[in-house]
Amino acid sequence: MKNTKLPSFKEFNKTFEDVKVEEAMGVASKKLQKATEEFHSAQLELQKLQKQFVGLAKDDSKRESMKQSILNQHKIVKQKEAIFAKALGDEDIEDLEI
Repeated sequence: MKNTKLPSFKEFNKTFEDVKVEEAMGVASKKLQKATEEFHSAQLELQKLQKQFVGLAKDDSKRESMKQSILNQHKIVKQKEAIFAKALGDEDIEDLEI
């Protein structure tokens, strides 16, 4: 009695080889890619705020509000960094022999 749910050896072997090649190429998981993009965009926003702050003349009222914006963005960057570090730690980095 032949079980039709099991793939043939040829199909299984091809799928297995495709997975090995993807892993060997260093394909990151979607979770890590998303965390990387969010962390990068948060850092970029912080850099823009810092550049604006440096560009301000000696207008103390604007500088104080800009400082608060920078501090708030810095907290967001730290949160995104923690999420990125967690995603990176969860990533499968097992070496495969090809």
